[in-house]
Amino acid sequence: MPNTTVFAAKAILTMDPNCPTATHVAVRDGRILAVGDRSCADPWGGGKTDDRFGEAVIVPGLVEGHSHLMEGGLWR
Repeated sequence: MPNTTVFAAKAILTMDPNCPTATHVAVRDGRILAVGDRSCADPWGGGKTDDRFGEAVIVPGLVEGHSHLMEGGLWR
């Protein structure tokens, strides 16, 4: 089974109104498995904890997947 890494943070802004903030995110092979507290990775077999973001706030990256590049250039 691939390794799961659980990143701990001061806060994680989830953008989910049902769970707006968390303290841990479980990641495997570049994919987010779960977000919540330390136990969020338990159903995925646990994992090693990485505290490098322990004092940071993690926010989601926003990807605009429907860009009209030429039109955007004309807006200026």
